[in-house]
Amino acid sequence: MKKTTFTLLAALLLSATGVKAQNALEFPDANDYGTVPNDPTFQIAYMFTIEAWIKVNGSGYQTVIATDDVSGTGHTGYWFGVTPSGTAGIQLFDGDFSWTTISGTTNVNDGNWHHIAASCDNTTISIVVDGVFEGSGDYYEPLYEDNDLDVGTDQEGNSISGTIDDVRIWWKTRSVEDINTYKDSCLTGMEDSLGVYYKFEETEGSSFSDSGPYGVNGTLTNMTDDNWVDGKLCPADVSGIENEVLEDVFVFYNDAENMVSVDFKNETAANITVYSMNGTIVHQEQNINDSYYSFDLNALAGMYIVTVESMGQNRHFKIFKSN
Repeated sequence: MKKTTFTLLAALLLSATGVKAQNALEFPDANDYGTVPNDPTFQIAYMFTIEAWIKVNGSGYQTVIATDDVSGTGHTGYWFGVTPSGTAGIQLFDGDFSWTTISGTTNVNDGNWHHIAASCDNTTISIVVDGVFEGSGDYYEPLYEDNDLDVGTDQEGNSISGTIDDVRIWWKTRSVEDINTYKDSCLTGMEDSLGVYYKFEETEGSSFSDSGPYGVNGTLTNMTDDNWVDGKLCPADVSGIENEVLEDVFVFYNDAENMVSVDFKNETAANITVYSMNGTIVHQEQNINDSYYSFDLNALAGMYIVTVESMGQNRHFKIFKSN
């Protein structure tokens, strides 16, 4: 099984200063926002973590990201951002018109950079600001109805006034210690259980890329090249100079027969793990030495992540089971 090494020249060029240059997106008014088409990758549930760097100075609810949607019957999706009191917060919507805002205590609406995060362990959601735990509340499962992901605004017009950088959505609970340790670090994009990763490293254009493993990209509305501004700086990390990813590994899913097939191309000992969206392992095989391996996906309908690991490297694949 081969692996491909990608050299990040920017990390080498900036090694003398010890930082990597980063850009960010500035949202000057309510008409400027980003949109990512509906995808299960960002539909958080049960065990998850949302993180972002923000620099804001506005009023009302200021949205960092949201999948909320409002209809005559209720509110669906979730909202993550800054509350009218200036604190970091999250709201989950289960289809009714009543919900709870879980928020922190620090005023982050001061025009300075702050790191905000919400992490859920299946029962409790914790708010972490600048690496410090600030509050918690009970988790309840959000309802999704083909919701897109909005960046910088939500479906009720609650827009951010400021700058957003380094949005990360994980399919796992991350401890306060982990959040604090890695909030200032650049990621490779292939970290375990990383769902989407919007670095906003572009310098022009009307789209932004997902630097995570699944490529769930977004588009911008009413944004200009002037909205790409300087972002947070992250320390240059030697491990980030080379990103080693498994090559020549492919996963195929036959929905009619519920069969997953993994083509390794070369016979090398490998492990296969299939995760549901709440982090539960639904299938696992270790030390496979066949170049082609198939198994029955005995699970409910939904999206699953197939992780193939070998030689200390891994690769993730997204599959959908319809029945």
